[in-house]
Amino acid sequence: MMEEQRLQTKIVWSLDRSSFSETHGKQIADAGFDALRLIYGRGNNESLGPFLKGLYSSTHKPSALMVDVSHYMQSTVTSIKEISELQYEQTVILSPLPGQGDIAVECPDWAKNFVSGSLIYLGFGAVVLKTLSVSAKEVRASVVQGGLVKVGMNVFVDETHREPTVFDLSGVDISPFRHVDIDYVVIPGISTSREVAVVRKKLSIALKREPALIVRVDNKRIYENLDQLLPQIDGIMIPRRELALSLDAASVPMVCKEIIQACHEKAKIAMIESDLLASMR
Repeated sequence: MMEEQRLQTKIVWSLDRSSFSETHGKQIADAGFDALRLIYGRGNNESLGPFLKGLYSSTHKPSALMVDVSHYMQSTVTSIKEISELQYEQTVILSPLPGQGDIAVECPDWAKNFVSGSLIYLGFGAVVLKTLSVSAKEVRASVVQGGLVKVGMNVFVDETHREPTVFDLSGVDISPFRHVDIDYVVIPGISTSREVAVVRKKLSIALKREPALIVRVDNKRIYENLDQLLPQIDGIMIPRRELALSLDAASVPMVCKEIIQACHEKAKIAMIESDLLASMR
């Protein structure tokens, strides 16, 4: 009985575009895991094709391939000029251009992402900044909570955050995956049956075969609509750190248990994403 319960937990290896190369693809295939999750973001993904070539040229092909496009509309730190560890009340400059300012940030819409007086969460709260001024070329901010800044950190502004739509996801280039068997596609928190149906139709037309659809429960509205959403999808992914920015952080562990139980009752896949200890900050 204990052995059967142990097999219910699977290991998913997550990689972002910094790990996409043909050589790395061959090495990854030989490592062994239950599923490989490719985090597909905005910007330069030219190395994805060679990575997939290396992955599938190996004798050990992945048992399951998961493509996660839920990060496509997120803002992220792309480079750091000099400063890596920020101190309380330090002034820093964020810029949309690499090499300009202290921290370069890639975001879907720079003008709409930052507003004066708002809090900017780097790494889901590992570092917190307060916006002092905003222009087309830079954001000047003061450090409210210091810490280490790393490339790839999520940049979240609660005052301007909006949930992505099917229209936003239409810009995702899925051509590298046309001749690859994708088992799962992870999308951000789309909460209506109509949107789910549109996504399924697009995937069935564009890909070799229709993959299982996984929706991220990444905000309060998706969580509250979960009963209506679960019958329309194949599973959910729970990003604890994002939920902690939308719900009372102390309630997140119990919410996760509740969501997993609901998935078990309806025979749906349930996955926990992100570092568990860091999400308790």
